[in-house]
Amino acid sequence: SLQFCLLDRHISGPRPDEQIMMRIAQLCVLALSAAPDAAAQDMLTDAWLKRFHQKADTNKDGKLSYDELLAYAELMHLDMTASNLGDSMNDLDADKDGQLSLKEYMQDATSESPNDPDLLAWAAIEEKKFEAADLNKDGLLDSTEAGALLFPSVDDVTTEVETSITMSTYDTDGDGTLSKEEFDKSDQGFDESGFDTADADSDGTVSVSELKAWKVGLAHTIHGMRTILKAIDTDGDHHISQKELLAFRQETAKKEVSDDVGLAEHQFEQWMGHESQHDEL
Repeated sequence: SLQFCLLDRHISGPRPDEQIMMRIAQLCVLALSAAPDAAAQDMLTDAWLKRFHQKADTNKDGKLSYDELLAYAELMHLDMTASNLGDSMNDLDADKDGQLSLKEYMQDATSESPNDPDLLAWAAIEEKKFEAADLNKDGLLDSTEAGALLFPSVDDVTTEVETSITMSTYDTDGDGTLSKEEFDKSDQGFDESGFDTADADSDGTVSVSELKAWKVGLAHTIHGMRTILKAIDTDGDHHISQKELLAFRQETAKKEVSDDVGLAEHQFEQWMGHESQHDEL
């Protein structure tokens, strides 16, 4: 959710080929980019940052804690998801019957390489997720069912399936967790820092609950909010004052900024862009 690109489509087998990567990217754009293109939005403004600070500061103590940042991020993600589900359905629903078939969802992803083991393994997982989302077992997903497939953070029924398959496939020592080596194989090298992000308790392994949080994007959101706090909290009190937030805005105007500042700026621009579009409706 991004939230932070949550390229959390995971494939069984060795490093995916270009065809798989293209299909994953396509699905990620449809299902996980629940925000307008930040590049098309106005730059951050002091006025928006002040409004954001006031809304996110739920205990009204004049500063934002990590918990308040995370709560705001989760609420925004749910709102973005609701706003974008219709567009995602429309993009995939080729026959425009208001329902999503497995063929429409997969869009002939295996047609060019029908015998590719990596692609077939990935397709098998996606098919099982589709079946899990199809609650009435009619072979079609209505908008509610499709929401569980395209936006797993709203309904984690499909994430349960994917997590179970991933754990059973890559937990080679059978200890019920994934070591860094096992996790890196399951993640296909999409995110070099993925293991550190997924290992929320820093015990050196990824548990079932941590893997599920990674799959649904929550681990990325947690990591992102911690990064934002670190980038803006200049006095080290683990909170963000309005003064620090506005100083951060000045920092973004520089030609070169740190990765943490850049990530925070991108996230704020996504939120600002979504709110702007919502206000226009």
